[in-house]
Amino acid sequence: MDVTSSAIAILATSVDFKTTIENLAALAASEVAGWCAIFSFENEQTVRRLTHPEGLYSLDLHASSGPGHVLRTG
Repeated sequence: MDVTSSAIAILATSVDFKTTIENLAALAASEVAGWCAIFSFENEQTVRRLTHPEGLYSLDLHASSGPGHVLRTG
């Protein structure tokens, strides 16, 4: 099964948002990366990590690059 078919199957499997996001992150990590973290920017002021990759990963919203920069600048 290719990545697209796997993603579609994951999306169709669960109606629980957290479970679906965790499964999609696991698929991404297994297919295209060493790990995957998914962050949500809520109410234009709250950053929530939706998945928890192994190890610690801090999110610096003042960074000049990376996910913190993307969340801050769009």
